Amino acid sequence: SRVGPTDWIRLAKLLDKNREEFDAFVVVHGTDTMAYTASALSLMLRGFRKPIILTGSQLPLASPRSDARQNLIDSLTIATASSRAPHVACNEVAVCFGGQLLRGNRAQKTNANTYYAFSSPSYPPLAQLGIEPEWNLRVMLQNTQESPGPY
Repeated sequence: SRVGPTDWIRLAKLLDKNREEFDAFVVVHGTDTMAYTASALSLMLRGFRKPIILTGSQLPLASPRSDARQNLIDSLTIATASSRAPHVACNEVAVCFGGQLLRGNRAQKTNANTYYAFSSPSYPPLAQLGIEPEWNLRVMLQNTQESPGPY
């Protein structure tokens, strides 16, 4: 199904409501509208100061060649990165897919036929995920004192 503005508002409110209960958030999402959701959340939750990582897969989890498991593991790795060396906090909305971490409001779905479905033509990746994340610290958002909202 298509996720749109009503869903984005509901999700933003749910994340905000639970922000003090959790250190990070991973949102599993369909790929057709994931970039739109990431962009909307990045604007609605500006200054959230916690990782909000969106991910999904090109193939369903039950499929033998599914990318779902690796994308989920990569997303959890990014979401919890501040708790282990080198203690990098991705305190922004991002899309983690196909071994890349992309700024949420710069990600685009550019390929429906490969595991590397998302890219960011106008902004470099925040990280590349291999054996360990390779962080691009110079392009990551720094912590701000802004509050999220309004929705």
